[in-house]
Amino acid sequence: MRVYFLPRRALRIAAVIAVVVLFMAVLAYFWESSLNAYKLEEPIYQGQTGQKVIALTFNVDWGEEVCP
Repeated sequence: MRVYFLPRRALRIAAVIAVVVLFMAVLAYFWESSLNAYKLEEPIYQGQTGQKVIALTFNVDWGEEVCP
C-alpha cells in the first residue's frame, strides 16, 4: 500500500520546480564566475569615448597615504 502526502501531480510540479531552481542556481554561478574573468587587473590609461570627458584619479591604496 502506497501513502502519498501530496497528489502525484503536485509531486511532479514540485520536482520540475526543484530542477529549474537547481538549473538557475548553476547558471547564475557560472554567469557570475564568467563575469569575474573579464575584470581587469591592470589600470586603464587611455580610452576612446568620442566625447569631451575628464577622468579624475587618486593614488591612494590600502597603504598609509591619506587624501587631505
